[in-house]
Amino acid sequence: MKSFLSFLSQLENPEKTRNFNVFKNYNLEEFTSILNTIRNENRSKDYKPFRISVVGTNGKGSTSHFLSEILRLTDPTHRIGLYTSPHLISPLERIGFLSAPIPEAEADLLLDSIDSKFVHLLSKLSYFECLTLLAFLYFQKQNCNFEIWEAGLGGRLDATKLTDPDVIVLTKIGLDHCEILGNDLETIAREKIAIKGKNTKALFSFRQSPPLESFIRKEGERLGLEVHFQTEESSGHYLESNFHFAKFVLETLNQIPKDKVLWNNQNLLLPKGRMETLHSPPAIVFDPAHNPDAIQKTLECFLATLPSETPFDFLVGCLPDKDAEGIWSVIQKFPIDSVHLWKGKGFQNWEFLQGKNTGSPSKKGNHFQIVDETNLDSLLKDRKKPLLVSGSFRLYGFLKASIHKTFLL
Repeated sequence: MKSFLSFLSQLENPEKTRNFNVFKNYNLEEFTSILNTIRNENRSKDYKPFRISVVGTNGKGSTSHFLSEILRLTDPTHRIGLYTSPHLISPLERIGFLSAPIPEAEADLLLDSIDSKFVHLLSKLSYFECLTLLAFLYFQKQNCNFEIWEAGLGGRLDATKLTDPDVIVLTKIGLDHCEILGNDLETIAREKIAIKGKNTKALFSFRQSPPLESFIRKEGERLGLEVHFQTEESSGHYLESNFHFAKFVLETLNQIPKDKVLWNNQNLLLPKGRMETLHSPPAIVFDPAHNPDAIQKTLECFLATLPSETPFDFLVGCLPDKDAEGIWSVIQKFPIDSVHLWKGKGFQNWEFLQGKNTGSPSKKGNHFQIVDETNLDSLLKDRKKPLLVSGSFRLYGFLKASIHKTFLL
């Protein structure tokens, strides 16, 4: 039996290399041809799930998760496929069915099921395209009646565009991946909304700034879509806000009865890696926020969980293509005891901060220390204050391993 994970690791992966120049001349033609060739071998004419594409800058993953969870809790007969990215530890986390990731053995079987005369086509795919293809095959095999697809970087040229969604869900728009998507919010929004297919009927959007909402409405209507903005934006914890947005979408579509699933439902599973407490006490909390807007929201949410004036530390690491200076500016707004900056292969090196360290803690957050794999354990050991960790999905694995080593062995 072929190993899917072994095969996947050999494919071009811009997520890892951060070489996004490959997208300058990218189009979906080759992937469309390969996907259709392989799917046509066993495509069932009766398989017609309701598909939702989730696009945006911040909140895509958690909103996608809650769409799946609300549908699962509404009706136990629903068969729901969920495709998200990136992953925390294993790429198989990206492909879920009824809140469980695809088993490795099942991924291997699906790779084996592809006719040998087409296997050579797979080597032409990118890492993301290959996972997208596997999700198509797995969801059809599970006979899903709902599929939730979180887009990767954009929409217009995203591999998940080939789902031809019934509905587009647009989360908060911010300035991220500007070298690919554009340098202003309107251009980025247009790229995201362009995930529309011939079957797409409606666009649901989180609340945006008034000028951006006006643009989104006009762009949606230009494309022939019904446009809905969430009637009320929930305040407080961003996960609760994204839950209510997902609930609003499904209720408006009449896919669930009103108030069938509430935020305080004990069976509601929260998305892993989002404001997740990995150890307590003191609390060590992880969140993958990786741009200034998201970092600000994460810090606000974390502070709201602490008793007033509780001192805490912040460990942050981001990839080289992220707005590290913008993230640092946000950090300065918060009463952080010590900021710990993660450095390591493939991460931001924080060169712009050289010479700025004061050498003593400051309520302005301008005191910082460098952390990497060699001294992460010592940062966690004998910890007295809460610690928030954020900036990149990639930190999750390092943090989990260090917590296991420090507290469980």
